[in-house]
Order: sequence, then structure tokens, then C-alpha cells
Amino acid sequence: IAFIDFGMVGRLSESRRDQVINLLRGLVDKDSQRVVKVLLLWSDNASVHNRDSFLLDIDEFIDLYHDIPLKDLNITELLNSLTTLLRDHQLNLPPDLTLLFKAFITLDGLGRQLDPEFNLVEVASPLLQRIFIARYSPDALFKKGKNNLFNLAELLTDLPKDLHQLMESMRYGAL
Repeated sequence: IAFIDFGMVGRLSESRRDQVINLLRGLVDKDSQRVVKVLLLWSDNASVHNRDSFLLDIDEFIDLYHDIPLKDLNITELLNSLTTLLRDHQLNLPPDLTLLFKAFITLDGLGRQLDPEFNLVEVASPLLQRIFIARYSPDALFKKGKNNLFNLAELLTDLPKDLHQLMESMRYGAL
């Protein structure tokens, strides 16, 4: 099945796609810590007033929606529950996920028509496993390590200039 839609188009960065995969992996594996980590990252690492309460709410959220066949799962309700949960803990979602959520809601209706017994977790588990294996393959780790090394070299090269600017700002009270 291919969707052809000449309306709004969105794009997720590679890092955002990795975060979505981590979130889905956490949901599929019932790993609340992983889910919390992604949600806090999406909220610009905002602090949660009561992390234990947030973790408990995420546990309940995962238990509520885990292993539900598509015919019984309401994606719109799930996304609204997630948004409410985040709002209750003074967290928010990044704007670039809006179109992704819209696509999920569209897929929800189509999925119900095509296969009401479809179980997303059953299908997603092996796919997420393959993605994780590819993500941590020697080639992928080498590429990520090389990029990190270049970023570190750039940081070290710019450090004297940045420290000079910081000292100047402090000296003139413009910090």
C-alpha cells in the first residue's frame, strides 16, 4: 500500500526518526524508562516535578494500550491521552511531530477498514528489532563514531575563540 498525498508534507530529521523508533521500542517492550527518556527529550529535557509520578503514569499508559488489536485501538484517543498526560506534567511535544500524528490518525481509519484484527505490536516488534540491529552494526557505529570525532575536533578548534568571547562578555557586563 502506498499513500499518494499532494497536500501537506512533513519531514523528520534522522535524529527525530531515531527518537520515534526509541519511543516505539519502549512502548512495544513495555520499557517505561525508555519512553520517559524520549518524552523528556522532546520537551527539551524539561524537568518533571515528580519523576516517579510521571513514570507511573507512563506505565499505566503503556499497560492501557499494549497488545490491543487495531479494531479495539483508537489512535486518536491514544494520542489525546498521551498529549493530556504530557500536559498534566507540564511537558509538550515538538511541532514537527504534528504531521506524523495526523498520518497516524489517517492510518487508524484505513487500518480498521483493511484488517480490524491487525495487532501493531506483533508487527512492529520484529521490524524494530531489525532497525536496532542495523543501528548498532559495526558500520553504523563506525560512521557515528567518525561523525562524533569530527564534531569534537570542531569543538576543540572553536574553543579558544568561544572562551575569548565569553571572557569579553564578562569583562563588559554583557554575559
